[in-house]
This record gives sequence, structure tokens and C-alpha cells, in this order.
Amino acid sequence: MIVMDLEWNHGTVDKQLLLEGRTLRFEIIQIGAVQVDNLGNICKTFERLVMPCVHRTIMPKVIELTGITDRSLKGQQGFVQVWQDFCRWAGEEEEIAFWGNCDKAVLLSNLLYHKIDGGESLQMYDLQAMFDCAFLKSGQQTSLSAAIEQLGLPPYGSYHSALSDAVNAANIMRSLGGESFVYKKSDKGARAPAPSFCPPQAQGTGGGQPADGAHPDQHHRHRTGQAAAGAGAVPTAG
Repeated sequence: MIVMDLEWNHGTVDKQLLLEGRTLRFEIIQIGAVQVDNLGNICKTFERLVMPCVHRTIMPKVIELTGITDRSLKGQQGFVQVWQDFCRWAGEEEEIAFWGNCDKAVLLSNLLYHKIDGGESLQMYDLQAMFDCAFLKSGQQTSLSAAIEQLGLPPYGSYHSALSDAVNAANIMRSLGGESFVYKKSDKGARAPAPSFCPPQAQGTGGGQPADGAHPDQHHRHRTGQAAAGAGAVPTAG
């Protein structure tokens, strides 16, 4: 299984073009992922910056949250090439887990915009919903940092860094029982209600998108604070 986290930029778009799949409101600028074994142990990692082609100027709030700037993206490859590299890295793996449901919607919308096939074959899981169902018995959304704290896990890296967030989410998954926990909760239909700024996948569009007015910091599920750099399970380079 893959545990993935995305960072993305945003901008104002024409609603009709958005409905037609001819533009993006939220555009991926960083992909972080870890491949885990059935117990949730990290086997290898993937981390890439992505040069945007729709919203080329990084918004100030995105810079504040992620540290990603126009300069840091200069010379980076675009989404199509980075996704191809990711697919080669992932091999035949088609199961992807996220912390929350917004990254799923943004990934599907970016695949649709770039006319990349295969999104419909991906099996995606919401670790945040499964954690909340197991521990809170409700649809409340727990931030990544809060879940790490509740489980007594040492945080890895800095929050709002795609690879660090993927590592932290994978460590949560491992502490809960790995893939068996995911499959058990998935079979029971553990799904948190989609927040207003991140609707479910829209029929006929290939992927839902966060609603108008949604700000990138909302997508991060109110993750706050800085994790201690270098703390936690150190991923294997891959």
C-alpha cells in the first residue's frame, strides 16, 4: 500500500472551464509518498516538487504553510512527468491511503485535467476517517499532529511537507495495525462526512474538487505546529 500526501497551490478560475475540466482550482505542487508493507512499516519513499502550469504564482498562504516558493519550483518537472515517475516507483500498487479526503479529490482532478488514465482504478482510503471512527466514534476530523500526539508517537519532520506528512500518516497506520486495520475499517464503511469545502467525487467529472472559497490551509485538516525535525521513524530512501 502507498501512503500519500499532497501540497497544492490555488487560484481563481472560470467556473464553466472548471466544470468542463479545462482548468484547475487546486494544482499539485508537491507529492510525498511512502510504500508500506502489510504491517505498515515503511519500505521506500518518494518525494518530488511539481512545476505548476495553471497557477504559476504560489500564493502567500501556501508559501507560509509549506515553504514552497516560485524559486524552489523553478526548473522542476510538470505533473505529467512526475506522475509517470511516481507510477514507475509504485509499480503495480494501486492502493493509496491519505490523511483526509481532500487530497483524493485534488489528485483525481489533476489526473483528469492532464488527461491521465488510471485514476478510476485506484483504491483510495481515508486514514483520518478510519482513525476518527475507531477512536472518536464520530465524524469529527482529527488533525495529523493531534493524532500523532494522541497515539504517543514521535513526529517526523515538519508538518505541511508532503513526505513528512506521509511518513507521519504511515506511522499512525502502523501503530493501529497496518493494512489489516485499514481493510477492517474499510469493510465496515468507516467514512467521515465530507466537509463543506471538500465535496465527494462529482459524477461525470472524474473527481470532485474543493468548493469555491476553500483555502489551502483548510485542506490540511487544521494541522498545526512543527514536528521535531528528524524525529520518528526514519523512512528508507527509495
